[in-house]
Amino acid sequence: MNTQSQTLTQIPPSERITLIDTIRGFALLGILLVNMVAFQKTPFAEHVYGLNDTSSIGLALTWIEDLLIQGKFYTLFSMLFGFGFAIFMQRAQAKGASPRWRFLRRTVGLLIIGFAHAVLLWGGDILMSYAITALLLLFFKNTKPKRLLVIATVLVSLMLLAIWIGVIFAGQGPADEGAESFSAMAAGLVADAETIYRSGSFWQVTAFRLKEWLAFFPTILNGLPIYLANFLIGTALARSGIFSDVKGNQTFFKKAAIRGLLLGLPLAAFFASFAHQEVMNDKGLSVLQGAAINAQFISNIALALAYIGLWGWLSHSDNGLAQRLAQVGRLGLSNYLLQSLIFTTFFYGYGFGFYGQFAHWQLTLMAVACFLLQILLSGWYLQRFQQGPLEYLWRRFTYGLRS
Repeated sequence: MNTQSQTLTQIPPSERITLIDTIRGFALLGILLVNMVAFQKTPFAEHVYGLNDTSSIGLALTWIEDLLIQGKFYTLFSMLFGFGFAIFMQRAQAKGASPRWRFLRRTVGLLIIGFAHAVLLWGGDILMSYAITALLLLFFKNTKPKRLLVIATVLVSLMLLAIWIGVIFAGQGPADEGAESFSAMAAGLVADAETIYRSGSFWQVTAFRLKEWLAFFPTILNGLPIYLANFLIGTALARSGIFSDVKGNQTFFKKAAIRGLLLGLPLAAFFASFAHQEVMNDKGLSVLQGAAINAQFISNIALALAYIGLWGWLSHSDNGLAQRLAQVGRLGLSNYLLQSLIFTTFFYGYGFGFYGQFAHWQLTLMAVACFLLQILLSGWYLQRFQQGPLEYLWRRFTYGLRS
């Protein structure tokens, strides 16, 4: 085995940035809370048709999730991916390796894992979108932090502008026909999903997941600019060096927390209050929906930075919760896929068959219980192993190691 490759393959616990692992674990909790609703129905049904649980408690939980969780934790997860890219490239260069080639292998590995997750476990996978977007990061291998933030701002601004263009031209000519076609296709897939997910065999569900994923792939690509913007923000944070001296950068973390909350919470409250007033229809987005989605994009970034600031602010104290979350975060990839494995098995017909039988509040309790279990399992696992099973396979693919 090549000595250089062996050195690169594992990051000793002493070299890990515990704060990043803590934030990653925290992000996995938020992602699970949001994904729970989609686990017991087709992942795209809520996106197209809005809410299912319109009870008082269901609406209240949806409002809270839209305020504090929806979109914020995927944004946070995306920023951490960008951070990981910067650290990966820095460490590869420091050890004299070829960072571009190794990063390409790493990205292809993630693409394979994401595709397997999307087809074999759950159609709401985010990893493939990350892998595709990650290829663009190679163009920013040596870009300085300030320039990365400028580029990220431009990308977000273009996304906001695209939404308003969609609002302005909603219901006019070919765009109207396209919306009708998309709505009809979505309605057919959602109706089929209700039957197949509820009572289909594993292979029937797998075949349908592939069909569903292919049908909605163009809408997945629409999100790549915002993913890239989030990646660039995370890369800029890594290159700024603030995480290498958390105690010495408390001023930054405090400002990020306070300013992020002051900007993000009012915008998120606007989104939470009006985003579900009107579901998507054949005429496209209304002005109210356009304004709400614009508010969501900005609040997602602001609150993600606020959460980073809050954990950085708290990190100087001996925080037992932070340490527990860091253990979950160290096994982030394995824990993310484990969530899908547990709940698709629980809900789908080839498993326990509880598809569509739970209210929102019940799903929330189940998510919290599952995450507590993951905290216990992660602590137990890391007492025996240094890497999670998926992390090990991913690294092995990246570096071409022999066992």
